[in-house]
Amino acid sequence: MRTFCKPLLFLILITLPSLLYAQNNEQQAFQTYKKARAAYESQNFHESARLLKETKSLLGSTNIRIQPMYIKSLVQIENWQEAKNEIAVYYGLNPDQNLVEFQEIKKLELNVNQKVNSENSTYTALMRVENNLGSSISSHENLAAQYKNYLAQYPKALHKSEVENKLTKLNDKIAYLYAQQGNSTASYERYLSKYPYGIYAQEAKSKRGNLDQDAYQTAKNKATAQAYRDYLYQFPKGKYRTEVQSLLNNQLDEDAYKKASNSNSITDYESYARNFPNGKYITRVNHIIQNSYFKWANEAFDRKNYSTAKNYYQVLDSRYPYGKYAPEVKKQLQKCNRRLNQRGAEFLMYSYDSLSPIGLTYGQLNTNRLGYYWTFKMNANIFKGFDVLYEIDDSGNTDSSFDTKRTFEYAPANICFSYGMTFKIVYPLWGTIGLGGGYFPTYEMVDKYYSDGDFYESEWMKNTDRTSWNLFPEVGLNLKVGNSLMLKYGVLYKDNIIHQFGFGFQL
Repeated sequence: MRTFCKPLLFLILITLPSLLYAQNNEQQAFQTYKKARAAYESQNFHESARLLKETKSLLGSTNIRIQPMYIKSLVQIENWQEAKNEIAVYYGLNPDQNLVEFQEIKKLELNVNQKVNSENSTYTALMRVENNLGSSISSHENLAAQYKNYLAQYPKALHKSEVENKLTKLNDKIAYLYAQQGNSTASYERYLSKYPYGIYAQEAKSKRGNLDQDAYQTAKNKATAQAYRDYLYQFPKGKYRTEVQSLLNNQLDEDAYKKASNSNSITDYESYARNFPNGKYITRVNHIIQNSYFKWANEAFDRKNYSTAKNYYQVLDSRYPYGKYAPEVKKQLQKCNRRLNQRGAEFLMYSYDSLSPIGLTYGQLNTNRLGYYWTFKMNANIFKGFDVLYEIDDSGNTDSSFDTKRTFEYAPANICFSYGMTFKIVYPLWGTIGLGGGYFPTYEMVDKYYSDGDFYESEWMKNTDRTSWNLFPEVGLNLKVGNSLMLKYGVLYKDNIIHQFGFGFQL
């Protein structure tokens, strides 16, 4: 008895875990099935299909309750191939053909078979197109479009993974065909950026390298700045970029110097010096620039155009502080500054001469160009004219109604205006030259009598024979006294030389 019990106890110990595991799986399968039914009833068919598949896995088989719901869920999510396979499994359970569910599955089978046949037919047509694929890009793009349509139409297709893989490779090939069509660095770069590990990546890299080599050789053969620029533009990551950039810099140096030499223009020489401070010809160009500016500065200085001369000297001093003309340039700059600091002035002065003792002069003195002046002057007798009513001539003829007797007492008057130029002679002395003109009336004292011979009064009359309009030249000197006073001496000529004097202030 003891001998019999030991093997039995051993058998129980061995089978008990399996029995417990199977019981646990059945419980899990039941709970999963309940969730699947709830998902099915709420029309969440993707979830019900997933849970029913999980239920079958837990049970290790299927049954007459699970299988119809599973098939209907697959049909709802249009997984036709899987639905066809599960219908076959359902028939293998030998269901009662009188059941309503059996009739439903039977009807679904017709639709499922039709969809599967359509999918297979579409796939077969795809393979036929693939086998007869031409070499043009358009034929490849057409096939890619048909692959996409197939995957969109049959998202659960039996050949889905296969077609997706084919589409990936086909898109790779189309991109490479476009790169070949462009046959440029840019086209191969576009392919490699999209498919760095593509089927044709190595081939694209090789062709890109060949184009780089050919373009480099072409640029060297042409040996022009534009050819080097073309290479650098077309091959931003080219193998020969550093060398070509150096060749371009040298060529630009040569071209710039050649242009300056041919034009002999200071602008072109300065452009060369600015753009190629370490250029091949920089020493020669700097000598030319220094010689030109020094020559122009000296010429302007000799013409007393100190402002222009200073500008030229300053260019030399700032650009070439240790140049061959540096010591002389600094001396000339000091001279220019001294000349330019000799200030001109505007002035206003009282002007006197024996002809016109009442005068006012306004003018401007410039150090490096002509200035101007004007003078307004008169004598006091001019005011007598305001009271003169009658005229008389040297013959005694008058327009007065009284009898008259000449006294031969005369009062010459004048009112004049003159205008002229000022020019520096030597600081602080300026010369003046101008032209004046004015009205020169002469008033004569006349005694007036009544017709019976009795004296009436004495009256000033304008003597028409002694009245005239005249022009007169004048020259003079103006002396600046410091920065405030101004003195004048000059002469004018009207019938004889008349001396002029003036005293005034700088404005």
